[in-house]
Amino acid sequence: MGTLLRALLRKRVLERGLRDGSSLWLLVGAFSLLRRFYRRSAAKNETIRLRAPLRPGDDLVVRYPGTPGRKVRKESKLVNARREAAAVAFEKERVELAQRAAGSGRRARKATRALATLREPRV
Repeated sequence: MGTLLRALLRKRVLERGLRDGSSLWLLVGAFSLLRRFYRRSAAKNETIRLRAPLRPGDDLVVRYPGTPGRKVRKESKLVNARREAAAVAFEKERVELAQRAAGSGRRARKATRALATLREPRV
């Protein structure tokens, strides 16, 4: 059921069922509430099957067939954006130091040392 349809249904149940006392809308509201509870409880009762006993040193791989939720997708998108921004800043700094190191004098020596100690960012 779409979000808009659920919102409309909730509004009708509150207006006509609870406020006006329509028994039909009260039944619709009760049915949707029970359906919601049933779906939540069914999602929590996943079966776990272990096909072979695990011994020390064995690997256990847990796979979830569904797609990650909205919050997980948003967090991973933010992490990827930070990682890309850090990589761009690192590359820019490396290029600037390499250009300075190509020259001569005190600034070039400092840039050469800084370039030797420059490490990629860990994000």
